[in-house]
Formats: sequence, structure tokens, C-alpha cells
Amino acid sequence: MPDRYRAADRSEGLQSGSEAAKFLVCVALLLLAVRYGESSCYRAPQQGIYKITKTCRDDVDGTWHADGESWKNSDCMRCECMPGLMECCTT
Repeated sequence: MPDRYRAADRSEGLQSGSEAAKFLVCVALLLLAVRYGESSCYRAPQQGIYKITKTCRDDVDGTWHADGESWKNSDCMRCECMPGLMECCTT
């Protein structure tokens, strides 16, 4: 009889261990959702006819910006102009 009780104790330990693992996975996913849910970004390629451009045009304001320049547009998005690419993120 003692062996039967020992087997039951082991299975309970495995169940609680798997429950703890599930809990930790849920917590990790929740933290990732909060981290990446705070802001959203989009990237817009900035290409000329024959080459990558060195300027970016903000589609919201219609303003032009040079490579390396950062600005905040009228939609309160933080934008950055990179060679051939413009990235804007909510703040």
C-alpha cells in the first residue's frame, strides 16, 4: 500500500509542476502583450525611380525630411527618416 501512495504523490507533483509552467507561460505572454501593445509602428519604403532616396515625405503632413532626421507629425506619431525607409510609431 505505501507504494500506491507514493505514486499518487508523484503524479500530484507533476500536475502542480505543469500547472506552474502553464502559469509562467501565461505571465510571459501577458508581459509581451503589454510591452508590444503600448505602441504600433509602420514602415513606408521611400524609393525614387532609379535609386533609394535620401529624403522622406511624411504622408500625414506632406512635409519632407532628410535621412537621419526625427520628427513628430500632427497625428502625434514619432517618425524617423532612414535611407530608403520612413518609420513612424505611436507615442
